[in-house]
Amino acid sequence: MVNIENLFNNAFRTIKTEPKILLPLVLNWIPASIISVAISIMASDFINKYSLDKLLSTFEKEGIWFITQLLQENTYLIALVILAASTSIFISSFVNAVYPTISYQIYYRKKILISEAVSIAKKRYLKVLWTNIIFGILSMVAIFGTIFLAIILFAVLTIAGGIAGVLIGSITSIIAVLLFIALIVYITAIQIILEPIVVIENIYGLPAIEKSHTLLKGKLFEVLIFIILLMIANGLYFAMAGLIAGLMESVLGTYTIIIEMILMLLPSAFILLSYGLLYLEIAPESISLSDSSVSTKHPQEQNSTSPPELEQPK
Repeated sequence: MVNIENLFNNAFRTIKTEPKILLPLVLNWIPASIISVAISIMASDFINKYSLDKLLSTFEKEGIWFITQLLQENTYLIALVILAASTSIFISSFVNAVYPTISYQIYYRKKILISEAVSIAKKRYLKVLWTNIIFGILSMVAIFGTIFLAIILFAVLTIAGGIAGVLIGSITSIIAVLLFIALIVYITAIQIILEPIVVIENIYGLPAIEKSHTLLKGKLFEVLIFIILLMIANGLYFAMAGLIAGLMESVLGTYTIIIEMILMLLPSAFILLSYGLLYLEIAPESISLSDSSVSTKHPQEQNSTSPPELEQPK
């Protein structure tokens, strides 16, 4: 059984005692800052050149050619945004590939080594990216396929059955909505343990997705509880962080954004560590983080009553 309380405690305690694990997340600031600067420059240019009335009137006169002109005038900024967005995807994949290793170190009571986590992430982040792309495509097909089938079924029943068809169609729609919610929950559950599987087990693509599906068998309810508790904790944290940032804005002014960025590191690390720890909780057998075939004895094999507590640093 998944010990969610112990899982969250280990993640929180690690952030508290090993704040250095927040450093990889700082990489995400680079493309975000570039995108923010580029968008600010473009917005400033638009404000200086055009009022809203002038913008609308020019668009009515010139139509698509006006949009083309705007794109040409801001080509370098648009290219900068696209480059930053692309960079963000790769950096996020790399950062997400760092934290399963740290979760592994926590779970197996090893010393927290960022260097080891980064070294493994270098080998795995493209696999993480590729797996997420495949899973994203499959998820979109499943989601839109469900919506499309529900619409078609409702239309057919309504047209064919009159009032009775409308009633049956409405019931069908309710069932479809419930199935859609269940699908979203299941997709989320698979996504949560997908990246840890890729990083720790070094399998990717469809085999990683299949492994995630296999691990969830019989444990979906516990993972659902984990998702709900994580959402609640995340919501409470952001409410508190927003309050703190609001109180400090009167003192620090524009520098408050630095405090906000630092505050955002904490939930990000907590979530990523929790994902890795959850995967290790439901992993059914001994696994090895290295590329070799040598396995580490799983803590659940040592003591089946509960997962290990993180050792307090001396």
